[in-house]
Amino acid sequence: MLFCSKAAVVAASIGVTERHLGLFAVAIDRDTGALSVSFKAEDKAPATPVYESVAGVPFLRVATGDDDFGEGYGTFQIVDHDFYLSTQLFIDSFTASSAQPTLDPTVTITGRVPTSQSAEPLPFTFTFTSPSPNQLRFQASVEDPEKRFTKIFLTFSSSADERIFGLGEQLTHFDMKGKKVPIMSREDGVGRGGQPTTFTTNWFFGKDAGGDDVSAYKPVPHITTTRLRSFFLENSDYSLFDLTYSDRVIVKVASPKVVGRIIKGKSPMHLIEEFTLYSGRMKPLPQWVASGVILGIQGGEAKVKDVVARSLAAGVPLTGVWLQDWCGKREQRILGRILKRLWWNWESDDVLYPNWTAFTSELFRKHNIRTLSYINTFVANVGMSPGGKPSYRRNLFKEASEQGYLILDKTGQKPLAINSGPNFQAGLIDLFNPKAQEWLRKAFVEILSVEGVSGYMADFGEFLPPGAVLTSGKVATSADHNLYTEVWAKIQADVLKEVKDSQNKLIFHRSGFTKSPGMVSAFWTGDQLVAWDEYDGIKAGLTGVLTSGLSGFSMNHTDVGGYSGLALILFGRLVGNYRTKELLLRWMELNAFGVVFRSHEGSAPDSNAQPYSDEESLKHLALCGKIFASLGRYRLRLMKEAHELGHPIVRPLYLHFHEDPAVIKIQKQFLLGPSVLVAPVLDPATDKVKVYLPALPDKRRWLSVYGLKPVDTKSYPCWITFAAPLGKPAAFVDEAAASDPDLKPFFAAFA
Repeated sequence: MLFCSKAAVVAASIGVTERHLGLFAVAIDRDTGALSVSFKAEDKAPATPVYESVAGVPFLRVATGDDDFGEGYGTFQIVDHDFYLSTQLFIDSFTASSAQPTLDPTVTITGRVPTSQSAEPLPFTFTFTSPSPNQLRFQASVEDPEKRFTKIFLTFSSSADERIFGLGEQLTHFDMKGKKVPIMSREDGVGRGGQPTTFTTNWFFGKDAGGDDVSAYKPVPHITTTRLRSFFLENSDYSLFDLTYSDRVIVKVASPKVVGRIIKGKSPMHLIEEFTLYSGRMKPLPQWVASGVILGIQGGEAKVKDVVARSLAAGVPLTGVWLQDWCGKREQRILGRILKRLWWNWESDDVLYPNWTAFTSELFRKHNIRTLSYINTFVANVGMSPGGKPSYRRNLFKEASEQGYLILDKTGQKPLAINSGPNFQAGLIDLFNPKAQEWLRKAFVEILSVEGVSGYMADFGEFLPPGAVLTSGKVATSADHNLYTEVWAKIQADVLKEVKDSQNKLIFHRSGFTKSPGMVSAFWTGDQLVAWDEYDGIKAGLTGVLTSGLSGFSMNHTDVGGYSGLALILFGRLVGNYRTKELLLRWMELNAFGVVFRSHEGSAPDSNAQPYSDEESLKHLALCGKIFASLGRYRLRLMKEAHELGHPIVRPLYLHFHEDPAVIKIQKQFLLGPSVLVAPVLDPATDKVKVYLPALPDKRRWLSVYGLKPVDTKSYPCWITFAAPLGKPAAFVDEAAASDPDLKPFFAAFA
């Protein structure tokens, strides 16, 4: 028996202290009880440590307590309650089972966990298998007959200089070392820690509404590090990654059973390839998406036709219009302002779009412009009185209520109340109910069966509160909450299987979890603030695209111009957060080098500058749209790579230059594929940008896209200051790609 604690006890009866699983070796130290895992790719190569317990700390601990997820509108202000955390570990056996003498298919550690609340230590089992050469799978479980100790803590070593990335879509930080990150899909909030916006949001809309700097629509329990190793959980349960220590990582999982994997890779890209073998890889986008601008417009048929005509006249390569208000709008008075909100009833509105079928068909046949609409996981009661919708053909809320498809509140007696302002009643569909899935799927297939309608935004997915009651009678857990986002993605994948011309349909999602990418072809980063900051503005949008790509979200994009705004009219002046023209134009330049070029009017369209507000804005939209379209062939090639290997299309410099420590802190510039480096202007009132140019292999040079001229520098890596007035975005290309035929249209656009 081994006794693992601060004062470890040695037991000679353990016998063998190292077991092999393919290229991995699992070992226990007789003297300390420490657990270690090493990887050896070649016979003569030294073994590389990939997982090691921390001296004096059990590698497995347990605790009691129910975490509090709050009652916010999808924001879930999480409070962890961890009691009676164990401090000791008894290891009773360390064995291997194998059909072959030289190979150990399963390595098993058994033992007991003493706790202050149990008469006898709790039995535990920790097993390892190797499903592929570079992956080691583990399962840890603890048996508590009284079911009080339902949390497992895993602790493994790190070092002060090891940098840690991943954890899904993180909007503020690229290097997550020093952060404590909850893995629970939730609304990002408005402000996300940036002040005074977060304070203002919390003041007016509740303490949880502002969010914080680690709130995430798409969290994933997955990290990758500068030691070229990855660690991820297969669990969907709520987990917490504590990266605040310099010498260790602590992972809490709200489950008595934990399943996960350790990956050893040759490079950061290799780690992504290995991880996406499990998470799934995104399907290529329709070709038309990569070829031009999708313009977000609201206001009805006449306005859309006018904006389309003006855009085409200005030379905008318009391939799609996104009509969020296709389902109609309702008015709400909030904070003294009239806000127009969508009717969540998934049929075309008779007032704004009375000729919906003919209208979308004409756009497509006359201009080859496709229409995108909008749906989400809720249904609103259009028949409520007072405050109902004046005209409708179906009342999906009533249908869902009568058929028992709505999630119930914690009492299990009535539908979960959805708070979205005054005079509004809505319900959340139980996506786990097979009949509800079929009902929804038919409604969505009908939307996509209209000529010219080529997709929609699939919004929300992160709302299901733990403790709510599903239609089966089951009380929703944190695992159900995170899985809800994956089921939402699966429903959309099934919709595409039933519609004609599915290869030309675009469905883009906001929320996600570990396996969402394998079912989805596009994501967007959610509701960024119409601001410049790194917490919730344009910088946050770029960081979200860069970080999410490390966890399998290879095709992610931002709303051009952002979405959220907190603008008020005081004494005749517009104050607060509203979209300026400069911000909008710079955001166009950013997305010209992205995956999808799609604009959004924002939460307060009348306060925001719009792409069609004036001729100068339309001219800039045309310029940026043409840059985007010129990269179409190159982007299609990158989509194929994303689908086959999991590589993100928009990449942090770290992925290609991980041996350069300077790139770890760079999150204001990026690579489009391996060859194009972009340094967008992300600050107001400036016409230049600082650019870091890393050293290329074989002493190759970086060329400015303006004439393909070498950058004026004596050596690489280097920092330069580059002129980038509006309309002249800073972009560079690896000289090895100067003759790439897929980039020729791009070079011509800057000639």
